[in-house]
Amino acid sequence: MYGTLSVRIKSAQNLPDRDGGFAGGSDAYVAIYAGEKELDRTEVIEQGSDPVWNAAFSFSVGDEYSGFKFVVNDQDTFDAEDLLGWVEFPVAEVASGNKIHGWFPLQGPGQEAGAQLQLSLKYTSFKEHAKTMCVPSALFPLRTGCRVTQYQDAHCQDCGMPEVEIQPRRNGQQLPINRGLKKGWRRRRRRNKKHRWETFDDEANEGVDDALNAAMAEDGAGGVIRPAPYMHQPRDAFEEIYTAIAEAKKFIYITGWSVWCHMSLVRNEPVFIEGFDEENGRLTTGELLKKKAEEGVTVLVMIWDEVTSGLWGFDGLMGTKDEETKEFFADSGVTVVGAPREGHLPAHSVMFTHHQKTVIVDADRLVDEDEEEDERRRIIAFVGGLDLTYGRWDTPTHNIYSSLDEQHAEDFHNAVAPTEGGGVTQPHGPREPWHDIHCKVEGAIARDVMDNFVQRWTKQAPDHVDLLIDRNDPDTFITEEEEEVTGQSHPNTWCCQLFRSIDGHAADGLPIDPPDRSIQDAYLHHIARAKKYLYFENQYFLGSSQEWIDQEDVGCNNEIPIAIVQKIEERIRKGKRFAAYIVIPMYPEGPPDSGSVQEILRWQYNTVCMMYKRVADAIAEAGIDAHPTDYLNFYCLGNRTTEETAGRPPSEEPAAEGSYQEIVNGTRRVMIYVHSKMLIMDDEYIIIGSANINDRSMAGNRDSEIAVGSFQPQHTVKACAGCLPRGKVHAFRKSLWAEHCNQVLPEFDTPQTVECVHAVNQMAEANWEAYVGDEVVDLPGHLLSYPYTIDTFGTVTPKVVSFPDMPESAKVEGMESGPLINVLTV
Repeated sequence: MYGTLSVRIKSAQNLPDRDGGFAGGSDAYVAIYAGEKELDRTEVIEQGSDPVWNAAFSFSVGDEYSGFKFVVNDQDTFDAEDLLGWVEFPVAEVASGNKIHGWFPLQGPGQEAGAQLQLSLKYTSFKEHAKTMCVPSALFPLRTGCRVTQYQDAHCQDCGMPEVEIQPRRNGQQLPINRGLKKGWRRRRRRNKKHRWETFDDEANEGVDDALNAAMAEDGAGGVIRPAPYMHQPRDAFEEIYTAIAEAKKFIYITGWSVWCHMSLVRNEPVFIEGFDEENGRLTTGELLKKKAEEGVTVLVMIWDEVTSGLWGFDGLMGTKDEETKEFFADSGVTVVGAPREGHLPAHSVMFTHHQKTVIVDADRLVDEDEEEDERRRIIAFVGGLDLTYGRWDTPTHNIYSSLDEQHAEDFHNAVAPTEGGGVTQPHGPREPWHDIHCKVEGAIARDVMDNFVQRWTKQAPDHVDLLIDRNDPDTFITEEEEEVTGQSHPNTWCCQLFRSIDGHAADGLPIDPPDRSIQDAYLHHIARAKKYLYFENQYFLGSSQEWIDQEDVGCNNEIPIAIVQKIEERIRKGKRFAAYIVIPMYPEGPPDSGSVQEILRWQYNTVCMMYKRVADAIAEAGIDAHPTDYLNFYCLGNRTTEETAGRPPSEEPAAEGSYQEIVNGTRRVMIYVHSKMLIMDDEYIIIGSANINDRSMAGNRDSEIAVGSFQPQHTVKACAGCLPRGKVHAFRKSLWAEHCNQVLPEFDTPQTVECVHAVNQMAEANWEAYVGDEVVDLPGHLLSYPYTIDTFGTVTPKVVSFPDMPESAKVEGMESGPLINVLTV
């Protein structure tokens, strides 16, 4: 029994009153158990015999459970009588896969009163998950005929990355394509930056098209052809966002955790748009949006209203600069709304955030060669981890000194100094490098991203609803059917689905409970589908506390870590290879010795300990000669440069003696902050969004999040006869690995193999030793093994007590911080 269990606790009736009539009835909640282990619980409904919860849950479950029990308790009492009753189902009944639903009489104390519990549960095996790419619980449908462009970091062109060669294939061989363009593979035209028409075969597939054209030229007889390899070309996220905003004619919608008006999206070659900005080419975000509003374009910006901004100055406690941005756009044509993250808790808006990062604009319609020019507009959207704010502009080289007086002269950011010893300043450096992942989506999926904005704006900007553009105006926009970018037989068409973490407090038309938590559902669904490997990049990695070896009652209950482990267990027991690669920051942003960072590190450590122990147990049970790190590995990123390579810090003034500034300028090293929120599964499916792997992002009723899941139907494991596909997901993953490792190895094509795992681990360990060594050297690559040591029993111990250049209190294994409320850090 390996799969997911979907549960909905709806209501109860006729619960006995254990308060003796003094408090108006029981304060009831339902705890969900698998065997003896509590998985999660509902909220408490106060003072009633007929409570309504309507709470939804999803759990990753495995063979170790004997049955499932739903226990109704009264929170008021502290003796044995707080038990109101239970409903129990044997594992065989649940494992059948049949939906169990209805009213069920309580056993135990509530039986005499006729108490009942209304619930439903449905088990879906890994095998059943594998049958569909669509996440059934998501509110948005699976869209076809789309196009997706992935971005690694904000700017990539001419940054010295290793070249990444891609050989398309299908059915386990090189990709065969019939001579000529397939039906539905339509040649498109678009306006270039100077508004000249140019013809191209789907911009995101230029490398594939070149290879196909070359192969077709060689194959005079027609029939099956085999394209030559092509070189993957990373794209520039911020330049393309800048261009999309500049070319918008009807509307620009932006959501962000932070949107900084003085942010410069373009820092190298200027981007000139004929008829818009033919002289500057490097407008700040504020200047760009104001200029578009002056043209008559509707510009709506929704940022998180950080409630401490008015108390601690413009930047606020979290440094979002929301007050500065609102003041900058005051009395302009740009409408900015600060939206608090309201919720069911009294201090919800203080504890949680709006974390979605989207840009939605109108764009030129793509037309076939034989069509007339059409002034109607289509919709495109950008989604991912990049906020349009300070500190985010970076390249795959992640310079820490050499850009201080150029690209980062007006945008210096370093928030990883310890609590004592002073901070790091721009004149001295180093800056905090920033790694992130973003994407552009075109087709019907972009309309779904727009609908999310409209729902949020309608709910949280009710006084400005009249500013929203009618996307169904037939004279202004093409129809949804016309949004199809590629035909279904196009070898590089995409299918996409939108996922969120959000509820009715933040989006119009949604219930308060249960929230939309389809991002977590999407992760669980596609982890369950995996056959070969999983690759994660995420800012945080903590969860499944109900399975922890210690401190299991913390309440960090998202199911992603245990789902990964159960997938590895399943593959080990079947005698199959599998690998999970997880890239996270060395530590969360902020002083690593602070209470909040130390507590997050503790929850991360508990998560990792649980995972390795289970993997080691599965290896021992299978009786195979293997190590837990043959299947599961954690990495972080860092950079270290010599003066000869990166130059001295701009300032000639020495740093204060004994300060952190002096220490770090001596060691010339700093972690690269991993801000990505991405999953790649089997080189066929990719999720990119704003959601971290913690309960804040995954619960649905805490931080609001958004993500897009995408795949190419011509490039799946099934389409390749069980082999890993070599489409755009494969190309993007290899490009990320080339960035992190600063080389491309043949083993990268088979990430599921133990040979690839060992090759990556050997590089990462060598880089770690160079990073922590006494001698200042240029790191050969950025990928570092995370500072944990794993033995054959799955025991996890820190390689070092504290992080490099940090005080001893900046512990690698972290520690629980008493004064903090766990809900803030999980």
